[in-house]
Amino acid sequence: MHMRRVFSVRSWRGPGSSSIRSVFFASYINNSVIFEYLLYPVVSVYVYATSRRARWPGVAAQCAGYAAVLTALEVVFERHTDLIEYHGWKWEYSLVTMFLLTLAVRLLAGRMLRRNE
Repeated sequence: MHMRRVFSVRSWRGPGSSSIRSVFFASYINNSVIFEYLLYPVVSVYVYATSRRARWPGVAAQCAGYAAVLTALEVVFERHTDLIEYHGWKWEYSLVTMFLLTLAVRLLAGRMLRRNE
């Protein structure tokens, strides 16, 4: 996706005749970058923290639950806002790929941290 101007800056006079600069988001931001580099890593850390002592069925169930919540939010944003537009993509693909990726990240984190102990 092409990224347009991210911020617009406006100046206005506040009390005491000082100029205050306000930064507002422009109408378009590359939302996949926000999800992939901010939201999803935070969710992955939270998944590991909440499933650290769980057995395999519990880990899989938690990964499925988090993937379902993220997919539900994606569907709501796609249907009711202009933040996400699907072109040949279905919510089922998002659910399956987020579940598999969350499970893979959880298993990899578990192995890496187990080796360091």
